[in-house]
Amino acid sequence: MKKAETPAPTFNDDKDTINFDNPVRQSIYELFLSGQQFSVVQLSIILRIPDVRSHIRFIRDSWVPIAYYWQNSEFSKYKVYFIHKDK
Repeated sequence: MKKAETPAPTFNDDKDTINFDNPVRQSIYELFLSGQQFSVVQLSIILRIPDVRSHIRFIRDSWVPIAYYWQNSEFSKYKVYFIHKDK
């Protein structure tokens, strides 16, 4: 079967923001716009969905500068995502 194409996001003229057709992607984008940093687990808990990594990848592929760094915990390490802003 051929994979269905996902519609591209639309850009707002009056703001530097993007509108995603998918409500989960829009919610993730708006959370990142708040300036906070989130792990996958935190986003999954906030949005009550099992896995957000593919949504983050789609948002990054839409030219949103989402960056990450590795955070170490006592038993593992994980990525913390945020929007990278040039100073």
